[in-house]
Amino acid sequence: MTNDKIYLVLRFYGRFVVVESKNPPDLIIIAAKMNIKGQKVARHDSLLTIREGNVDRRTGTELAPIYRMMPSNVVPYDGARLIWDIAGCDIDIPITGKFEWKQPWVDLPIADLGTLSKRRLNKKSLQVGRGSRANAIVRVHAGWGTAFQKLDDAFRLTRYEYVCPGEPSKPAGALADMVQVVLPLPDDGVALSFKQKKSTIRVLGKSLLPAQLPFGLDPNDGKSGGLSGVVLSFSNLCTTAHDLALDSEFSAFYEMVENPPVESKRWIPQAQPVDKKSTGDSPLPRRVQPFGDCYTNAKIRLDD
Repeated sequence: MTNDKIYLVLRFYGRFVVVESKNPPDLIIIAAKMNIKGQKVARHDSLLTIREGNVDRRTGTELAPIYRMMPSNVVPYDGARLIWDIAGCDIDIPITGKFEWKQPWVDLPIADLGTLSKRRLNKKSLQVGRGSRANAIVRVHAGWGTAFQKLDDAFRLTRYEYVCPGEPSKPAGALADMVQVVLPLPDDGVALSFKQKKSTIRVLGKSLLPAQLPFGLDPNDGKSGGLSGVVLSFSNLCTTAHDLALDSEFSAFYEMVENPPVESKRWIPQAQPVDKKSTGDSPLPRRVQPFGDCYTNAKIRLDD
């Protein structure tokens, strides 16, 4: 398939809360602060990574990166990566249009924090700063969103259940652990606006290699073969790694709602054992997790 379009591809890995707004119909993606009072929690770093060849570094208003590094890619050389610390940043992607969700080949819901908590989002988290649980915010006004899950070594989905002390577990299905948003990139690129820093990062659709961008890339047919895209990787991860099935860090998301429930009343995702009958495997817990101990993300709807 041939296509002259160039896409801007936003990928969100780790501890993000996706806020769905109806008026206007935007997506507000929050890198959550994962600390809980009285608990020792590993530091989570909110970072943005872009291929250097797609960044205009001569604007005069550029936000300076904190690192310039080489990735361990299969491609022998496609340039360095620039990394920015986005903690405390409110980032706007000024591409307008209509946002909509586009599901991949299998239904992958994002854990619904509003349904689990039966509470509304504390609107203090819609801005960064004192009293907010947002470490960084990305505002999206157009494009096609798709939720993904990293497959295990046998190319299987990890399925979850929600658990809460003293309550029967509830099935959750194969919850998403990465969210991708695809937008058409204007011919002259786009300047990401960093409100607090009074700076920009100008992203250009140049020096491109063909990108095999999965599922939901094209709004018309969903095919991806060889289309060109510029990938912006947003991550909110810590360096801790363990093999526990219980996603205990998820509890910190509840701190973003109004009057959060006590920790003992919070529903938490837990990876289910492999189903011996349907897979032929031993009934062992699924322990192949995507990002250290930073598994699932969450979503919540913003009331009008």
